[in-house]
Amino acid sequence: TFERGTTNVLVSIRRNPKYCEEVKCSFTIKVIPNPPSFNSCPTPMTVYTEGECGKNVYYEAGAPESSLSYSFSGATSGSGTGNGSGSFFNVGITSVVVTATNSDGTSQCKFDITVVDETKPNAICKSPTIELGANGTATITASDIDNASNDACGISSVSIDKTSFNCSNLGENTVVLTVTDNNSNVATCDATVTVVDKIVPTAVCKNITVSLVGSSATITAADIDGGSTDNCGVAELIAGKTSFTCADLGENTVTLTVKDASGNSSTCDAIVTVKDETKPTAICKNASINLVNGTATLTAADID
Repeated sequence: TFERGTTNVLVSIRRNPKYCEEVKCSFTIKVIPNPPSFNSCPTPMTVYTEGECGKNVYYEAGAPESSLSYSFSGATSGSGTGNGSGSFFNVGITSVVVTATNSDGTSQCKFDITVVDETKPNAICKSPTIELGANGTATITASDIDNASNDACGISSVSIDKTSFNCSNLGENTVVLTVTDNNSNVATCDATVTVVDKIVPTAVCKNITVSLVGSSATITAADIDGGSTDNCGVAELIAGKTSFTCADLGENTVTLTVKDASGNSSTCDAIVTVKDETKPTAICKNASINLVNGTATLTAADID
């Protein structure tokens, strides 16, 4: 058995022992180490995720009559025995080194595995109902319509295309939610935001005096409105009584109803004082009377 390296060998052959004749032969034996050789080593690989933030990747990397070990660095880190095929690789670039070892030394197989995430996030919307405030406005954030959107690699941001609403937006409004994952994949969904106004108007009345014309008088709701207001504007004024006659002379309580466009309403009471300022029409007739015992009596009816 010869060790690794170069060994000089001298062989002597004695031809005639009586005369000590010898023939000598010298030569050199060189033992060269035979480290393991890989029969397969992958080229750089690119794979795509399928529902997970990474992927189990299989490959062939081996050398006969040797022991194997592996190490990962970069997006995925780890080490162990064997070649590491079938391991779970994270999104990004992982450098793989497979080392084969035998009694004559070691050899390495090196390559990169790139895992790409092209899967869009799962955008999930919910449709809320929001109420306008006293100033006739309301605001929302993306979290108000995000209904647990998700992604295997995590959500980077959520945003919406409309955040502010006012009286012109009463009813249903379509709002788009945009979901971006940590690898810049984007998905959207539509939410229906229903805007409602539940604030009642502020009814303000004023007292008025009206005079009969002939035997009647009329008023409108605006005549007894003292500046009623609403966050989305007053849509309708209704007076509980608008016509008056001689039977209503004096003070009359009239209810004013104030409504907005959403059907909210409130009331207040006004005092409507009815006056008769028309002079009567005096019509006279001539009369003849006879004295009795030198006197006579005349009544107003006799000449009316």
